[in-house]
Amino acid sequence: MALGRAIWEWLDVSGGFLRASNWYDTSAGIASLEAAIQVCSNANLQYVTGAEPEIGVVTPSGSLYPLVQDCAQLLLQTSPSNTIRLIIPAPISTIFASDGNTVDPTNLDIIDVVTAATGHLADSSLNLVTAYVSGMRIQRRREQF
Repeated sequence: MALGRAIWEWLDVSGGFLRASNWYDTSAGIASLEAAIQVCSNANLQYVTGAEPEIGVVTPSGSLYPLVQDCAQLLLQTSPSNTIRLIIPAPISTIFASDGNTVDPTNLDIIDVVTAATGHLADSSLNLVTAYVSGMRIQRRREQF
């Protein structure tokens, strides 16, 4: 048996969003489970992602923005002129300009993120990221489960 991680992303009638996840046996699949869950919900099971996970080993920090509700949102351009958002939860404070809200595109850590995203991240039409557009500090309304 090989374990995978299923990530279910739900959207409700008012635009509310919830992400939930569970482990599953990749040899069995999860399509029938997804269908059964959808029957029990008024929300739309918008996206389901299932794969073998990479498990992080970094210890969370108690610095200036320690909670995942605090985020840096990067707006990245794809070709032809579409955009996607890349979220960095609990961002380090040094990636922001002096106003504390705008992401500094000259920051070396941000340059590394944009470089890694360019040619690798894509929009839903499979257009790859070509450039950084802007970034700002945002705060999520509630935790995801």
